[in-house]
Amino acid sequence: MALKSKTLFVLGAGASKEIGLPTGYELKHRLAKRLDIRFLDGYQQSSGDKRITEALESVVRTPEGREGNINPYLAKAWLMVSALPQAISIDNYIDALEDMDVALLGKLAITREILESEKNSKIFFNEGSLKFETAEHYNLPNMLRSVEATNYHGLFQLLSEGFRKSNCESMFENASFISFNYDRSVEWYLKNAILNFFGVDVAEAELICESMKIIHPYGTVGALPLVRPVPSAVPYGGSQRDDYVKIANGIRTFTEQIEDDKLSDEIELQVTSAKHIVFLGFGFHDINMQTLATQKNTVLRHVFGTALGVSNSDVEAIKSTILQSFASGSVNEVLRGTQRIDLGNLDCNTVFKEYARSLRA
Repeated sequence: MALKSKTLFVLGAGASKEIGLPTGYELKHRLAKRLDIRFLDGYQQSSGDKRITEALESVVRTPEGREGNINPYLAKAWLMVSALPQAISIDNYIDALEDMDVALLGKLAITREILESEKNSKIFFNEGSLKFETAEHYNLPNMLRSVEATNYHGLFQLLSEGFRKSNCESMFENASFISFNYDRSVEWYLKNAILNFFGVDVAEAELICESMKIIHPYGTVGALPLVRPVPSAVPYGGSQRDDYVKIANGIRTFTEQIEDDKLSDEIELQVTSAKHIVFLGFGFHDINMQTLATQKNTVLRHVFGTALGVSNSDVEAIKSTILQSFASGSVNEVLRGTQRIDLGNLDCNTVFKEYARSLRA
């Protein structure tokens, strides 16, 4: 078994950046560009995302089918365009404004940008246009080779080592994930990596991935399709038939996720049962550490993570935050005593090379 101890992987935007998705900084600027919806003559749209405009028109349309007025939304969108560069992240901005219209605009822009970013990522291919049963019907080898220098490759090697085709359905037994990203790239990649490596068919690969515990505190841009069609499923990279208002409902604000008791309990269960926590491309922002923090007893013994480009003084501050989040008081005296927190000036891919033996312990 590759992972002998329960291991929780906490994913931030830096992890998916390695396959071409935006960082938090890049995302907020791209969202501002999409929300800068303007018209030359009152009719012809000259900037901004036309699909967001169409989505807003559907929101204000009356039950009788009459057109409504999207100008109040546009006024708030222009304010967002101006303010987003100041924000730590889109999540922080939406939380700070406490405005349902701002939340809707942000969710629509996130939906459009993330689906487009999935489509432009290194691991995209048009699964829906293919008929296949095994990996040879894809062009999987080329896609998988394109990510050899990323943490996705290292993660699969860590999870799959020691497993054979006959027992690979257990490869996620000691692994769980909390992804603060809106994309589905980890689920998508791991399904296809399993399909290619173990030579199972698509149904088996998807069944194995169904056993993977992955939580998205801020939601996602939809559930990935299964072998049997699911009406609410959204293909990786989206499709021409996407209902963006419906998909945007799957995005959560910070307030929405902390008020979801079931979600909070699921997160706390993964945090308190993990002996190892691995932070990949995570920014350690207060708003997200608050989501992870627990006052319950934990069994945590070792924390690993990336702190690429972070000053030594800030690394020490992050370590202090981690101890306060998972080992305050007497909930974990072992971690507090040993302070086994390894935050390296590393990219996400290097974590699996630097700490491979420790992660398997």
